[in-house]
Amino acid sequence: MLIEEYILLPKLSTLILGILAEQEISPYQLNKLLKDLDTKKWFPIAESTVYATVTKLKSKGLIEGRKERLGKLPERTIYRITTKGEEEFKSAVSNYFDRMDSDTSRFDIAILLMHNLDSNEIQKRLKKKLEMLESNYYDIRKQLLSLESGRHKV
Repeated sequence: MLIEEYILLPKLSTLILGILAEQEISPYQLNKLLKDLDTKKWFPIAESTVYATVTKLKSKGLIEGRKERLGKLPERTIYRITTKGEEEFKSAVSNYFDRMDSDTSRFDIAILLMHNLDSNEIQKRLKKKLEMLESNYYDIRKQLLSLESGRHKV
């Protein structure tokens, strides 16, 4: 049996694309914004990893940059998301809702960035997530009741 699974964008790539979906920004500003968002509560992010991720996103055609010089400051690159990047980003956020694993940070990221999806897509994904959670709740409750009644041993 062949099982196809959507390959999710890494969490940092998704966050960066989400930020770039809202504004053009330099990698330095990205690092500062990610720190301000307190993303370390989801997973550790080194500044060098942000730069490497930006390079990888650019090589995949998901973002593009332009050079900018402000006054006498050194030249910097400002990045923006491409159409291909927007498609990948929206697909990743949608699929983050569908995940049921121990890493809840993907769901947190999806909640943070869901405003980039259309209202109908958000409703559909949240309803599906609620159904999955309710199903898990029912299964856990059934196991607990079985253990409490002594009908089942661990």
